[in-house]
Amino acid sequence: MVIFCPTTCTCIGTYITSRRMLWALARDDATPFSKFTGCVSPTHKNPFNATLACGVVCTMLGCIYVGSSTAFNAFVGSFVVLSTLSYLAAILPHMFSRRACVVPRPFWMLTLIAYTILGISCAYIVTFVVIYCFPYSLPVTKQSMNYSCLITGGLTIFVGIL
Repeated sequence: MVIFCPTTCTCIGTYITSRRMLWALARDDATPFSKFTGCVSPTHKNPFNATLACGVVCTMLGCIYVGSSTAFNAFVGSFVVLSTLSYLAAILPHMFSRRACVVPRPFWMLTLIAYTILGISCAYIVTFVVIYCFPYSLPVTKQSMNYSCLITGGLTIFVGIL
């Protein structure tokens, strides 16, 4: 009960947040099927279609665990790599644009210090992602293989085409 009750409460909040984020992205035409998921239901007065879509996706991901625990662990393990790469996707454009899109404020760093910190951050992220994609143990079998690099690469290609 000590684990179950907080997990249940957290799942409800996470589900509500994910459907609101899907609705907000679809409203701005930034997702597939945005006409379907980006509308507010006149009957329910909420983003019902986004809620339904999130429920379907969550159910499909849950079914992956029933089919193969290795595949489910690969999806869960990919979260670390994908969330870390999201930081890289925020830092690199900031560096390449020479920080032109950010208005200087009181917390503004000097250029040399900023580029040093941003460069170290990028190097750390790239190194971390490469190390995290190594297999968990040797010898490598189908069960012990780390599929994070496959999922990350496949998802990158999919999103790039999308």
